Amino acid sequence: MNSFVTRVISALGAVGFLFALYYFFGNFGLTLSCFLAVVLGSLELGPLLFKNVHVRRSQTVFCLLVSLLFYVSLKHPEQAQLFTALVTLAFLIWGILSSRNIQQISNLGQNLSSGILGIFYLGTLPVFAARLIELPRGHLWYFGLLLMVFAGDIGAYFVGKSFGKTLLFPLISPKKTLEGALGGLLSTLLAAVIFAEFMHLHFSFYALVLPLSLAAQMGDFFESLMKRLSDRKDSGNLMPGHGGVLDRLDGVIFASPVLFYGAQILESQAKLW
Repeated sequence: MNSFVTRVISALGAVGFLFALYYFFGNFGLTLSCFLAVVLGSLELGPLLFKNVHVRRSQTVFCLLVSLLFYVSLKHPEQAQLFTALVTLAFLIWGILSSRNIQQISNLGQNLSSGILGIFYLGTLPVFAARLIELPRGHLWYFGLLLMVFAGDIGAYFVGKSFGKTLLFPLISPKKTLEGALGGLLSTLLAAVIFAEFMHLHFSFYALVLPLSLAAQMGDFFESLMKRLSDRKDSGNLMPGHGGVLDRLDGVIFASPVLFYGAQILESQAKLW
């Protein structure tokens, strides 16, 4: 099957699954989608981060800690900093206790530092996507986040493939270009216009477009860096034509804090407009 057709079918299946969760469970279904993404993403991230240790055991501990941090931080956001510290401490203790399986001290240092990075990446950042759902019109903000990030991905892909010549960060991603990045920004802006008209948002909403697009594209580069360091093409194979969960949601993870705080401000000031 043509790779583009495979990508389209896979994407439609994911969108259908998300809308089914919302149709049957409402906002809880959307929150559940965030939790599932964190669990599946942590299972993909483990093999990218940890070297020279028992992968399955490391993967299990990492997944449990990340999932716990996400859940508790979402339920008790005022205590998120404390729980982040406790989970990080638990991971460091576990890493030291399991160090007898590691032959070189440099590998231990790499595993510990990579694990802390992974805990922050998947245990804290996706919380903001889930907290979007708790805002007034939260489900619309959540779908708007996905719309703008995915529109940017699509625009960057097609513009970069058709007109891309100026490489941005070839050491990290040898195919991503400046032209593709600009195409992604314009596509995000177009999606933002549609979203703003639908939501009847104040003009100040457009101040979020540039930082949101930049954050989403940096999320893509960050995940590319992790794959390059582990010498892997995709984070997983759950979504045919796309790769893994992280391959599809890397931009969403980075963009979610930007939109959450912007949406929070806009909703709090909506009565003034």
